[in-house]
Amino acid sequence: DTDAAGANQHTWYTSTHSGAQSMQSIRDAGLLWQSGFGSPGASFNAPQYAAENAIALPFLLVDGGEQTMLVQNHSVLPYTDAAWYDLSGKYQMPMCVYYHCDFVYVSDTEAKNYIHSVAEFQKKYGYNFLREDQMMYASAAAFNLEVTVERTADGFTVTPSARSESGSLYNADYQNACGVRIEFAERCGDGFSTDAKVWKRSARGLTVGLDGTVRITRSTDGDPAHLERVNLPAEISDDGTCITFLDDGMMQVAVRGEATTTQSDWTVTSYDGLTVFTKFGDADTLRIAYSEENK
Repeated sequence: DTDAAGANQHTWYTSTHSGAQSMQSIRDAGLLWQSGFGSPGASFNAPQYAAENAIALPFLLVDGGEQTMLVQNHSVLPYTDAAWYDLSGKYQMPMCVYYHCDFVYVSDTEAKNYIHSVAEFQKKYGYNFLREDQMMYASAAAFNLEVTVERTADGFTVTPSARSESGSLYNADYQNACGVRIEFAERCGDGFSTDAKVWKRSARGLTVGLDGTVRITRSTDGDPAHLERVNLPAEISDDGTCITFLDDGMMQVAVRGEATTTQSDWTVTSYDGLTVFTKFGDADTLRIAYSEENK
């Protein structure tokens, strides 16, 4: 599928004089995104080891007043020796994992160590794994997201909408899978709950999925078991027990609390209060049941 093809400059280098020629050449070739390059004049050209990329936000190039190619020079790798990736994780920067498969020709020891480091990074910062092209769709959807906030008697509502439906990376499923992070004043985050189908509580607030209008209300009740992460666009039942994925590849659902499934083709793991369901392949539907004591 080349409908949303992009580029990664494998040797990391753009022109040593200017990045414009390299970027324009990629755009002129019909490619829609650029996911890694060495900036001209950077202190160290390999972006995965460059301190200036610890906090690297994606952006859209503008040509003749029109937004064109998505440029996303991903943050430092989560298995480098430096601690820069902790900054990237703290501020939830988009990150890529690169590894040359030919390096395992003699031994896979190094590869296993890297994969273990990436897995620990995901656990620590609550990241989703997905393919590079899927991340580009997600980033484009985030750029395209607008929200309307309205006050209610016991809280507020958040309603999503799209600025445009004509962008080259516009995808309705990914647009519908956007979310927002809501931060409250200090020590106020525990006093709110949400009816979002996918949500996560943090020390300062809530992160909520926006597949429609979401209510945030004052509440002192404990948190029931719920969906905390769904890594790809999906249609989700109101009770959070049926997740129908709308894209393929690696599909993963993380439940905060205990949950089970009778589907033997899903791998189930548990850590830090999460139950995680994972499957690779064509888009599929996961059906789960929550533990009665967690409801």
